[in-house]
Amino acid sequence: MKASKEAIEAIKRFEGFRSSAYLCPSGIITIGYGHTRGVRLNMKCSETEASIFLQQDLEVCYKTLRQVHVTWTQGMWDACTSFVFNLGGSHFLGSRLRKKIEFNAEDPSIKDEFKKWVFSKGVVLKGLKVRREWEAKRYYQSF
Repeated sequence: MKASKEAIEAIKRFEGFRSSAYLCPSGIITIGYGHTRGVRLNMKCSETEASIFLQQDLEVCYKTLRQVHVTWTQGMWDACTSFVFNLGGSHFLGSRLRKKIEFNAEDPSIKDEFKKWVFSKGVVLKGLKVRREWEAKRYYQSF
């Protein structure tokens, strides 16, 4: 399974494009559409290169999601791809969100689990609130 075009566009919108490396609010050196692996502060990239990085990063997300024992809908996959892209696979795999999905993927309280992940260094970020709202909504769209 792969993220839908809608999900990829949402991830791009949430991440924003930056051609020069920068420190994100969590203090991680980032470039392109939220790419972090191997990035140095003096790096630059084009939108084409950023799209390649994005596809590579999405493949890492898919590898994480394939470890979850559930029958995926497209909405679930899209929401969780965005979540893993933003927070990393280890946070997702160790979360109550993942546990609830595996226990009962249609549990209405799953939306609340998404919405708990809005902090960066102890501060609520508006952008994370918007992203988690989108993920919570998208998760249930294919049931």
